[in-house]
Amino acid sequence: MTKMILKEKVIICLFLLVSLPIVSSFNFEGPNVVGAKIVEPIDEYGLEVSIQDYTGKAFSLFVTRELQTTNLSENYSVGTDTVTVTNSTNCLVGDAIDIYDNESYFQGIINEVNGDNITFTPELDVDYSQLDSFVRCGEWNLNLDGSSEIKEHSIGPPANKAWDIESIGMQFIDNEDWDISTFGSRTRLDNGFSVSVGDGSPQELFLIYNNGGFTLRGGVVQDFEKAPSGKYGFSVDMNFEEKYGAVLELEGEDSERIFINNRDDLTSIEEIAFVIRGHYKT
Repeated sequence: MTKMILKEKVIICLFLLVSLPIVSSFNFEGPNVVGAKIVEPIDEYGLEVSIQDYTGKAFSLFVTRELQTTNLSENYSVGTDTVTVTNSTNCLVGDAIDIYDNESYFQGIINEVNGDNITFTPELDVDYSQLDSFVRCGEWNLNLDGSSEIKEHSIGPPANKAWDIESIGMQFIDNEDWDISTFGSRTRLDNGFSVSVGDGSPQELFLIYNNGGFTLRGGVVQDFEKAPSGKYGFSVDMNFEEKYGAVLELEGEDSERIFINNRDDLTSIEEIAFVIRGHYKT
């Protein structure tokens, strides 16, 4: 089950000893918290404190709409920027390519597609084998028409791993300006833009209809003024621990994912990007 968890787990026991002459000292063995750093007591009367020490690999990934799932045609090593897949039909230049197995997750942006050969940036940061890996090509830009058919973007951790999602971010780029009542630069949404987490029956985090909704849900909004020959910019950053008191945990073994559902026509906006940031749980 997807859940919000405290980023730092601190277990502290405090004993107040008042007028107990028969008690001169005691021993307390602190709990064994997996992945925790033990802070030793400074004297014989102190207590151990276990502080969760997150040392898992950090990541920042686009949430994408799947267009093609395929497989590697051979094994590939760290530093590779071109792979051959069994089917590249819907793998398009400018879209994202995700390569993953049960332990690791890589994402790049496609630079070239030549037959079933796909070149991307950056290079692979881990090895991937033909037998154990999967490839997913997808759109990261959310400027799609979801008015007649919901456009779903999603991403989740490898099967044997769990992710702590600390924050999410959105970025709008367009030729038109906006205000609190619009969604990006277009008019207020009719059906709403939602973010949810879970597996088969995801739990909704929030539903937004206009730019003001981002701040209501805890987002920090920054507006970028248009240069004479540039474009308007608008970004949203939401830190889960700061605004909700906990980070968002996704379990790979439960096939948990984060979902973005667009139910309106967003094609008038030039670019809408949505990223998740966090780390692998250790």
